[in-house]
Amino acid sequence: MTNDVASDDDNKVTAIGFLVKVWDERLFVGIVTAIFLIAVEAYIIYTPTRYTATLLVGHVTSVDSTPGASSSGGLSGTIALIGLGTGFSNDTKFNLFLTLVKTENFARRLDAKYHYVGRKHGETTIPSLAALTGTLGGLIILNASDTTTVSMQSPDRAFAKEFLLDVYHEGNMAVRSIDVERARKFTDFIENRFRSESSRPMLDAMGSLLVNQERFLMVTSVDLPYAVQLLDGPTASATPTSPRKRLLQMIGLTVGVAFSIFLILVWEAVTSERRGRGLSTRGPTQWLRSLGKRLTGGSRRKMA
Repeated sequence: MTNDVASDDDNKVTAIGFLVKVWDERLFVGIVTAIFLIAVEAYIIYTPTRYTATLLVGHVTSVDSTPGASSSGGLSGTIALIGLGTGFSNDTKFNLFLTLVKTENFARRLDAKYHYVGRKHGETTIPSLAALTGTLGGLIILNASDTTTVSMQSPDRAFAKEFLLDVYHEGNMAVRSIDVERARKFTDFIENRFRSESSRPMLDAMGSLLVNQERFLMVTSVDLPYAVQLLDGPTASATPTSPRKRLLQMIGLTVGVAFSIFLILVWEAVTSERRGRGLSTRGPTQWLRSLGKRLTGGSRRKMA
């Protein structure tokens, strides 16, 4: 018990001694922290200001094909209403949209229609197809239970909103095109089989399939949301979201103080051996003052 009390007292004495040492070296702590803060401010000044634009999308609402179901809108709902079971499912189209809009092929399609590459959009210019693909790859997609947020950062708020809206419209068209192409190939296959088939039941079944496919192709020409539907936006933040000035300043202050204390500990460990041998030692603050005197003394001699 006595040993435990003595150990606690020793720890308290050590902690107090360390705090006193840090206080004695406060000039050194201040200089090191100031260096970190200056570096942070330089980073903030030379880092382009960016805003975040956001688009909220969801699954295309569909109509239940069972009797008594009510329509919620969207192209899938129209297809279900006339009793068709062809084309991708809503979930497949939704996931295909989110995957497709980040690809190089989609970048080519987007540029072919909206001419993003090489054209100045407000304060933003996309120099190459690779840069456009990189911009699409940088889209931040966050999935929730019923909705998905698509966002991007840009120094130009107007450009970011326009870009997200174009991605939404062209992404829908791209998924529609894939589904239509798939349906056309299936239709061609059925027509070829129809010409070579002689069985009446098979001819009737193929005829029904062809009618359904033609109806599906007809409905896909309707200008309604196909893969995803727009729920909100696009919106852009009123204040910059990058760089986060206050957060970076707090990090610079914390790291500067912690690093200076670490240097004091290392300095103390190195000089303690010299003190044990009876040699004179200087603390970090004393060393800085000595260095300052040397520098100012050398400058004065040059001026003289």
